[in-house]
Amino acid sequence: MAALRALAEEKGRAFRRELVGRTLSVVTLEGGDTERTPAMTANFQKVDVAGRLPVNRMEDVRLSARGDQGDLAGRAVRAM
Repeated sequence: MAALRALAEEKGRAFRRELVGRTLSVVTLEGGDTERTPAMTANFQKVDVAGRLPVNRMEDVRLSARGDQGDLAGRAVRAM
């Protein structure tokens, strides 16, 4: 069972690495602080978005990597 969990974790990290550099829509969630807002992509990936954003709002976010576990961070992209 441990081998299966390890495989699932590695596949999850690989999937998140493929998302880095892409712009995806996220919905902002409750929590966070003045520096970050938690959010979730349409495929249920957690993202820490820079800055404080209103809850339950759709935002386009440019994704980047955070940490060595494949966690995702992002910055809201404003339409021009």
